[in-house]
Amino acid sequence: MASLQDFSLPVHKSLQQPDLVFGIPKVVLAIILCLTMILVYLLGFIFVLAGFAMYIPCYFVSKQDPDMLTIAIDNLFKIDYLEG
Repeated sequence: MASLQDFSLPVHKSLQQPDLVFGIPKVVLAIILCLTMILVYLLGFIFVLAGFAMYIPCYFVSKQDPDMLTIAIDNLFKIDYLEG
C-alpha cells in the first residue's frame, strides 16, 4: 500500500511569493506613480521628490512583509458591516 509521501509534490517557495516591481507590489507602485504624475502636472517638477518620499517607506515595509501593503489597501475599500 502506498503512503501519502509517495504522492506529495514539492511546493516551490518562488510560486508563493507575490510579484514585486522595484521591491514593492504592482498596485502600490501604480498608485505612487499616479499620485506623482498628478503632483508634477499640477504643482511642478520638484514634486518628483514626493514620489521618492512615498516609495522609500513602502520599499522597507515590503521588505519585511510583501503582502502588508496590498492587504491594507484592500481593507480601505471594504465596507465595514459592524459599524453602527
